[in-house]
Amino acid sequence: MHFVFGGAFNGKRQWIDEYYEMEQTETLSFQHLSRSVDFRKKVYIVEGFTLWVRERIKTLSIEETRGLARRIIEKIKKEEKDKGAHFVLIGTEVGKGIVPMEPLDRHFRDVCGYIYQDMIKAASTVDYIWYGIQERLKGE
Repeated sequence: MHFVFGGAFNGKRQWIDEYYEMEQTETLSFQHLSRSVDFRKKVYIVEGFTLWVRERIKTLSIEETRGLARRIIEKIKKEEKDKGAHFVLIGTEVGKGIVPMEPLDRHFRDVCGYIYQDMIKAASTVDYIWYGIQERLKGE
């Protein structure tokens, strides 16, 4: 699993497209990973994580949302092992140390931070993209 994160509109997807040369790839929404997916491609690019979190925190606690995300991460790791697929998860940096005024926005920032920690722990490779410049934080 490869986790790529950075600020909004900082060139994450463009960097991924160039890095993986868009061969045998398919884009999936994080929201759809809880359903059954037909894994026939080699590389799956997963986006829409922050939207997924925004929807979950309306009805679930931090622990429930994080638990659900962990189950999806486990499913991804299993698919990689069982089917030889490779997943690239895209995360958008939220907060940058700034504490939002609104309680729901603080909740969102906290949940994203906790789940990003889980994703980074599970990922074999982690890259940070800042305005198109890549920095490898984990992996070869």
